[in-house]
Amino acid sequence: MTRPRLLLPIVLTLAAATATASADFHLDVTSGRFAGADGNVPIGIQVVNATSMEAQDVAVTYAGGTFKPAHPLAPGESASFEARIHLDQPYARRDLRFDASATIAGATQRASAIGSAVLYKRFLVTQSGDAGPGSLRAAVEALDADAQCAAVPCSIDFDIDSAEAVKRIALFSPLPQITGADVRIDGTTQPETVKIDGALTGSGNGLDFNVVLRADVVGLVLRSFPDNAILVRDRIRTKSFDTTPRLYVTHCTIENNFRGITLSPGWFDGGEIRDCVISDNIRSGIFDWSDHDPGLPLEPVLRVAHNTISGNGASGIFLGEGSDGALLIDNVIERNRDFGVAVAPNAINVRIMRNSIAHNGNAAIDLGLDGPSAVVHDRRIPSALGDRMPAVISSAVYDTATNTTTITGLPSVRPLANCDLCRADLVSLWANDAAEHGEYAEAQTYLGEAQQRADGGGWILTYPGDLRGKWLTALDTRWLNIEAADFFNAGELSKAFFVHVSR
Repeated sequence: MTRPRLLLPIVLTLAAATATASADFHLDVTSGRFAGADGNVPIGIQVVNATSMEAQDVAVTYAGGTFKPAHPLAPGESASFEARIHLDQPYARRDLRFDASATIAGATQRASAIGSAVLYKRFLVTQSGDAGPGSLRAAVEALDADAQCAAVPCSIDFDIDSAEAVKRIALFSPLPQITGADVRIDGTTQPETVKIDGALTGSGNGLDFNVVLRADVVGLVLRSFPDNAILVRDRIRTKSFDTTPRLYVTHCTIENNFRGITLSPGWFDGGEIRDCVISDNIRSGIFDWSDHDPGLPLEPVLRVAHNTISGNGASGIFLGEGSDGALLIDNVIERNRDFGVAVAPNAINVRIMRNSIAHNGNAAIDLGLDGPSAVVHDRRIPSALGDRMPAVISSAVYDTATNTTTITGLPSVRPLANCDLCRADLVSLWANDAAEHGEYAEAQTYLGEAQQRADGGGWILTYPGDLRGKWLTALDTRWLNIEAADFFNAGELSKAFFVHVSR
């Protein structure tokens, strides 16, 4: 996939969240992979108003037209429709962008998402043995040997006819590398759970992808592999080779492996890890060692959302030196031996939102792999724009009359704006049951996003509830807008602040 280029005096990589100005007004998209009776492939779209206010003038636009719900969406309400896509080839993919807008509390909120209509060339797994006709190994070998899979989407699907409630595939040796252009391994094609067990392989990875464009893993249990449960071998672009892979892992359980999911060194073109349980692996749950692209992507390279990442023997998520554009949102990251989220010194474009990060062996978020830092410098960004300093909580007061806790601190924050070159600080807050690391707590219960104080001298958050006895932490994220593209860099958490009874 060729990425748009924008030349600047310094090399920056920008990231704009695929989801939205308001994270609580969003789109859920279900891609389609089978044609209906009319020959069209359906893509399911749901526009969700998860805010506490009514969403008016809701509209979703895409290449096929515009969808408008019959009435405004009440708080918590959603509306759905299908986009039916015709594909002219027997094996083909078409990706569509869906853009939603709504008026909420007098302001326009926007959301976007990508949905796909795909017809795959299918390779079936019909038995749970290690090898032989109908085995997973035979399906991988057949896909690798099929010349069409170098150009068209190909999938490995499951139709195992046996009495077991869980279809367990015990491998005796590693599977071959999985090649091709656009490959999907889909456990949801089997009504029962499909578990792939690598305890007897002796060495090697579970699903080892060496693909051109993308790899999808859906609805599988991957456990006990001596190396990575999922490995993506990234590629280095050349003049004659201008594609790099994407990875999408959804609704999987990845447990008791050496590592969970690894992106190896090389350029990586993006993807998402969503709705997975990644637990009890010997080292990190997610290990991103991919290299940055000196171009300017206009979306997060790696989106990690709605996962439970727990009990891993190193960090829950590790973003290595070249990691460039990670959005971590709505995850539970807990009980990992080292850090919840570890960010190497040269990793940039990191945004950490609305996660619950608690009970890890070390800090919830560590930049530089060196423990608490007064300031972290982005070496690829001028210091005036790139230094990341922790937020400071100045006060927290509970008011019994209004049953609210008012929290204030520094730095000053201000709303995001559209401009050619500007910056702001965004501050998120959490409450914790304990300060687990001396002066520091983690990010256990998300409270909300701070607002600018009326006097401009810092930030303020008024929380509707009693936080006495809790330890508060704040996260400052540096935001840059360069040529209408968003670039985020999260810092480390503030020192913990204990909420006393004040009045």
